[in-house]
Amino acid sequence: MDGKYPLVEQREYGAPRQRGGWLRTRPRRAEEDLPLVAPHQVRVFRVGEEYVEDHGRLGPDAPVVVAASSVTVVDRRVGVPVGVELSLPSAEGGDFTVRVTFHCTVTDAVAAVRDGVTVAEPLLAGYLRAIPGLVEDVGELSLPASAEVRRRIDARLTAYAEMRPPVFSGLTVVPSGIEVLTPAELAEHLRGVEEARLARERDRQLAELRREQALLEERHRQELGTLRSMYEREVSEHELQHELTLEERRNRFVRHQVDEDTALLRGDPAAAYLNAFRSGKLSADVLAERLHAVDSQRADREDARHQLEREHLERRVSFDREDERFHLEREDKRTELARLDDLRERQERREEARRLREEEREWRERRLRAQQELGVMLIDRGLVDDVSPDVRRLFDAVAENRLPSAILTAALASGGDEEAQQGELPRSASGAGAEAGRHEEGCGDDDLGEAVMEERLGD
Repeated sequence: MDGKYPLVEQREYGAPRQRGGWLRTRPRRAEEDLPLVAPHQVRVFRVGEEYVEDHGRLGPDAPVVVAASSVTVVDRRVGVPVGVELSLPSAEGGDFTVRVTFHCTVTDAVAAVRDGVTVAEPLLAGYLRAIPGLVEDVGELSLPASAEVRRRIDARLTAYAEMRPPVFSGLTVVPSGIEVLTPAELAEHLRGVEEARLARERDRQLAELRREQALLEERHRQELGTLRSMYEREVSEHELQHELTLEERRNRFVRHQVDEDTALLRGDPAAAYLNAFRSGKLSADVLAERLHAVDSQRADREDARHQLEREHLERRVSFDREDERFHLEREDKRTELARLDDLRERQERREEARRLREEEREWRERRLRAQQELGVMLIDRGLVDDVSPDVRRLFDAVAENRLPSAILTAALASGGDEEAQQGELPRSASGAGAEAGRHEEGCGDDDLGEAVMEERLGD
């Protein structure tokens, strides 16, 4: 620490000056009168007998600042290490220098300023000197026993802190570490021993460094030789590969030229003979004879090709005629089949019309018989004595099941079971006949007419 803990700065104020414009003049402090505060610091203003804590919010014209007589900047960090050195006599006449470190925290800045806790080191040194038996425990030990001194002081300090913890106004103190500093003579001896050890260590490290450097150089030399041999091998491989590539390209060019010459001369014997004549393998008379033979063969091939084309054309014309005849025959067969299907459908319609006429004729005969039988039965039983003598209308009414209910009821009541059953059958038959007749009259005439027309057209 720099000796300014926990109070960092303290200023006394006089009477404030009148500051501002000529219209608004009021007492205020100057900007430089307010000490700057860090994020972990606070300002404490004294106003009469009161102390006001400020975290940097009050300005120069604040009433507290104007009326304050002093301001103090307080360090509010947590666990600030504060070291205190204490000299204790040893058994050999020298002194032990003991450094005790305390972790301090300001818990009440106003109390620390009010009670004048300006510097923490003197207070902590007085607390250490107040530990009973500390000098006697250390005075029995010699200077080299620094570890034992540290252990005894730590035990004494821990026990004393348990019984009487360090209490200061607005400050919390916790012991954290103890160091025992050696005297000047012992320090000199230890410095010489340490320098000799460092010299030996330096020499050892230099020798090891030289050995490692030699090994590294040898390794680099071997690696360089390996890399050189690998490079030479790769270069030779690339040169061989290049030569092989050139040879491959040359052979490919030769093959390509041979293929082109073969393709050019294969289909033209005259060109082959001219090439042979140019190269000196044929004479002029031999070349002329062979060219004449080539022309003769070419003319023969042309004639044969024209003959084949004529034969192919004739064959194609005959094939076209056969195809046309086949299509015509197929169309004739299709037309004949359609005509036969039409005739069969007409025959079926005529048969259906004939069947319908027979059924109509049979149905009309059955309806007439039923009307006759029912009329005879009604006349025999005397059920039509009180009815109009229009027999035709009576029969139509019987056929359509429209007789008066009184007559039918009397007929059913006067007859026995056998007669009722015999009468029920004609009535049901006549009713069914009437319904069938109405249906045939409504929708069957058209079908019958169409059937008769079809029959006539077929005849």
